[in-house]
Amino acid sequence: RIGLGGLVFRIYTPFRVEPELRFRGGMGLGSVEAGAETPYFVGVSAAVRYPLSLGARVHVSLYVEGGATQALARAYRSHYTGGVGMGLHF
Repeated sequence: RIGLGGLVFRIYTPFRVEPELRFRGGMGLGSVEAGAETPYFVGVSAAVRYPLSLGARVHVSLYVEGGATQALARAYRSHYTGGVGMGLHF
């Protein structure tokens, strides 16, 4: 298990589709063996949002994302992710 924080850059376009770039960083939350390196992680992903308006401030969006997270310690593998979903934005 890893805990990550992120920074999102949303690119507004004249179309309803909104591309996003997400930069993540964090560290492992599991136990670390004595003498092992602390597992720090960095990651990047790209996403596309499609907002479905409910009002001027609150809306629901469809979402598709793909990305990768890389461990900075050699003993850990890279993680590749993908996802789809629907979110409430306010």
